[in-house]
Amino acid sequence: MLADHPRDLCLFTLGINTAYRANELLSIKVKQVRSQRVGDVLELKQRKTNKYRPVTLNGTAILAIQNWLEDSQLQDEDNLFTGQRGCLTVTTVSMMVKGWCQDVGLKGNYGSHTLRKT
Repeated sequence: MLADHPRDLCLFTLGINTAYRANELLSIKVKQVRSQRVGDVLELKQRKTNKYRPVTLNGTAILAIQNWLEDSQLQDEDNLFTGQRGCLTVTTVSMMVKGWCQDVGLKGNYGSHTLRKT
């Protein structure tokens, strides 16, 4: 369903493969992931605990990042996940996840935090 939407697929893939919070995913800069390879570590500072949490990126995550960067015109200083009005918000991500779940017929209450539990 998200194959034709590289940004959304990248967001979903990183969300379920890293278990980062939505605000942490949205803080990722292009320069942090542009040269990442399978097995490399992405380390983000958690806003909630103020600590850094390293995550090893798998092949699926790297492929999603590469596909999104090839499709976009993003520069190294840009946020990885942007929309027409700038960086996405947690609320926007939550609405996107709800929409994806409805589109595939899942019953229940879903949001951005659901990605961490998948």
